[in-house]
Amino acid sequence: MTSRIIAMAFMLSIPAAAATDVPPQAANERNPSAIVPEASRLDAMRSGVDLSRLSTKPGVHIVALADSPFTGALADQIRSDIQAQAEQGSFLSTQDNDAALRPAARGPKNRLERWLDTSYPSLDAARPHLRYDAMSVAGTALAHTPVQDIYPSGKLDKGKWSGVTRTWLVSGLGNIQLSEAEYRESGTSITLIREWLNTQVSGFPATLKTVRYASGTTVVSVAWVTDSTSYELALRPLDPKAVKANEQALLALANDLGR
Repeated sequence: MTSRIIAMAFMLSIPAAAATDVPPQAANERNPSAIVPEASRLDAMRSGVDLSRLSTKPGVHIVALADSPFTGALADQIRSDIQAQAEQGSFLSTQDNDAALRPAARGPKNRLERWLDTSYPSLDAARPHLRYDAMSVAGTALAHTPVQDIYPSGKLDKGKWSGVTRTWLVSGLGNIQLSEAEYRESGTSITLIREWLNTQVSGFPATLKTVRYASGTTVVSVAWVTDSTSYELALRPLDPKAVKANEQALLALANDLGR
């Protein structure tokens, strides 16, 4: 099994034991080289992520940007994005096109791809294939809106997935995507950037941001991590100019989830 490293501007996560099946106690040390192949570490370094600065102890770790695995130009860009979000309410992505709120790729070529590229007509149909109970949307606007797409995500272990992604088109608001992944059972270590934690969701530190892409698309998102699961709620708004209203609506929706 290869190591899985998830790196975003506000979060970086890595399984506590992945590539070499190190014992759980080894994950308590700040030594990613024990579980990450050399090629992966070099690739990460070239992209601006220094894994030697990453704690592999399972759980959530909140660190300052200066102490995080993000380095060089990438760290400078993150710092600039944080400042722009705080001062202007949004920031311009350096990416040419956004990857948020895009459905899973369809039209696989072989049996394995067909299996991995699964979608479900309902959460009830997906539930037997998940290793945890997905977040309830009861009592929210999402409960009264037909779900457009449901597909598994995260890590596949013994035929069950650690995550699921659902999308809706909400009248008056826009396209909404809820992504979640259970991390506790896999012993994953998640590192959050303290400066990016600018709000809360149900009492947990969270990152609320509005990203403008060169393509003209705007995506509002709020991401948070509980003691067992990471979540991201993203919105492609019908009215991109209503930045504050979009953020407030998304944050209110996030706080209503699971009640």
